[in-house]
Amino acid sequence: GRMGRIHLLDEAVIQRIAAGEVVQRPASALKELVENSLDAGADFLTIRLEKMGRKLLEVEDNGMGMTRNDALMAIERHATSKINEAEDLLQVETLGFRGEALPSIAAVSRMVLRTKCPEDAAGTELTLNGGKLRNVRECGMSDGTLVSVRNLFFNTPARRRFLKSDRTEGYHLYRTLYALSFIHTGTRYEVIQDGRKVLTLAAVSSLTDRAAQIFRGKTGGNMVSVDARDSGAHLSGEIAVPPFAQARGRGIFLFLNRRWIADRKILRAVFSAYQSVTPKGFIPDAVLFLDVPPHLVDINVHPSKQEVRLSMEHHILPWIKNVLAEHLSIASGPVQRAITDRPPERMLSKGSSDGKFAAKSFDFHPSGSKTPITDPGVIAEAMEIAYGGLKNQAEDQPRSVLPAGVPEDYRVLGVIANTYIVCACESGLFIVDKHAAHERLIFERLKRAYPDGVASQKCLFPLLIPIDGGELDIITAAQPGLTKLGIILEPFGEGTLRVVALPEWVPQGEAEILVREIIRELGESPLMDQLAARVDKFLATIACHSAVRGQDTLSTEEAYGLLDQLVKESVPLACPHGRPYIHFLSIRDLEKVFDR
Repeated sequence: GRMGRIHLLDEAVIQRIAAGEVVQRPASALKELVENSLDAGADFLTIRLEKMGRKLLEVEDNGMGMTRNDALMAIERHATSKINEAEDLLQVETLGFRGEALPSIAAVSRMVLRTKCPEDAAGTELTLNGGKLRNVRECGMSDGTLVSVRNLFFNTPARRRFLKSDRTEGYHLYRTLYALSFIHTGTRYEVIQDGRKVLTLAAVSSLTDRAAQIFRGKTGGNMVSVDARDSGAHLSGEIAVPPFAQARGRGIFLFLNRRWIADRKILRAVFSAYQSVTPKGFIPDAVLFLDVPPHLVDINVHPSKQEVRLSMEHHILPWIKNVLAEHLSIASGPVQRAITDRPPERMLSKGSSDGKFAAKSFDFHPSGSKTPITDPGVIAEAMEIAYGGLKNQAEDQPRSVLPAGVPEDYRVLGVIANTYIVCACESGLFIVDKHAAHERLIFERLKRAYPDGVASQKCLFPLLIPIDGGELDIITAAQPGLTKLGIILEPFGEGTLRVVALPEWVPQGEAEILVREIIRELGESPLMDQLAARVDKFLATIACHSAVRGQDTLSTEEAYGLLDQLVKESVPLACPHGRPYIHFLSIRDLEKVFDR
């Protein structure tokens, strides 16, 4: 039959549509509730989670509570404490207060709101089901507000089905909390997850101190403060500095006029600043506050307000890039490195499995996002690249026969840029990337050892790593598989992980970044029993953190030690990620260069 005539939507339907714009996942609800608490002047927040917000998401604060009438008004659509006229939208500088998101969250959950202001003898409790007010009563409580959200999306099953795994939702929840904690550093945050306190962020006096908490207590060694002004704009914050910064850390937190955003243009400016000092694909740890006059910002009238429009972006964006690049250039400078991290017994000696080539370890930016390559076809393609595409030459053109691996008759001529080993052999010249080659050597040894379990050694010094609840769950579930990889971790009090043992190749200085990379890779799959199917990827990550670095000084003797092991063990010509580590120049290639 014909469609019915146009009609007005039912109020309940309108509420659910509005909720879909504001509340997309548990982290969206957390953001709105925490922002409400912060604008209410709270300096102590307790967040309770069950099933990563699916079953329960509760935020309790000690901020300015609401009267009975204010509480009732707060659950009405489009209630607010800040905006009276359209022009006020341009001047909004606070985060959000009570009524702006509560109705949307209530529309898709079973909510209890308890609140009390100092002038009232008793508090007020509102009970809502799917946005409809079911009960209002007095309650006994201290000053502040508690919002309890149960069974999120219970009445919108399609949206509930779109939620990801608990680990993914947990990642977004904790990242949201970290972001908001940067705004109010003087506020204390506690997270109780499934009845267990898993995170405490104490109130601190500065952004530097908060960055130390969030970025794992490494400020001073790998973070630098940013503070610059130009034409009414102010850029401040803390940024990770190579070579100490991680390739996969907490990531970038951007704030515009103290509002958390994820604007692609500004992010691109930040990444551009890092391009000249970090490897491709590098994701730095950074927290940056950009403050501009409110009238220069278009808040885009979108509930999430993640994308913005700057009136002077043609000037501001290049300025951001230049400011960060200058700070990185000054802070990075030449880095003096010692080679004592690796004990003497770990050295490779020429012609033996222990060799004189020291498997030294220093700060390294892993390419953990790449999948280790073991497919013969892919390796064959890498070999073609290694041979410089010489197979495309005419068949009748005379050329030297190129070796299938590192030639046994090689001799080391020298090391270029402290990275590339230049060698000669009967068939010509070849150049070896020392890190990629050593990485593949270790990878092959780890693969051979894995069936019986990778040998590990206990850490000589206690190593404690702060983690959040979601990360602890990942580690606990995966520990049997990690043990076979030579990695032994255990909980150590609230929000802390102790590294007990690591594969024997991994130095102490690489432990934390390796563990964080492993956690990230585990989080990519919701099923821990898939760990065995991804063994090569984990072994490649371990090899990355164990191999000699580009900054290491390499002696001729050590170069011989590495190459001897490559010959002895017939190591494939590509690193675990498929990148060739050797490039050949045949006699014929040299003759062509000199027109012979």
